[in-house]
Amino acid sequence: MLQSAVEEIELAYVLYNVVEQYIESGELSLVLADWSPYFPGYHLYYPSRQHLLVAFEKVINALRRYQRE
Repeated sequence: MLQSAVEEIELAYVLYNVVEQYIESGELSLVLADWSPYFPGYHLYYPSRQHLLVAFEKVINALRRYQRE
């Protein structure tokens, strides 16, 4: 989707931090900004850190890495 938007083929609905550099450089522009919801980040709740499934730990770590980028 992002590549198609940069090539002016289609619109893309993606997270702002994914396209921020393209917007700042002028390659892309926001459309319908008033209708774009603010996304402060991921929020996870899990009652205990004991005995987490390996797959769930990988999801948590991936989200942490993605949010820092």
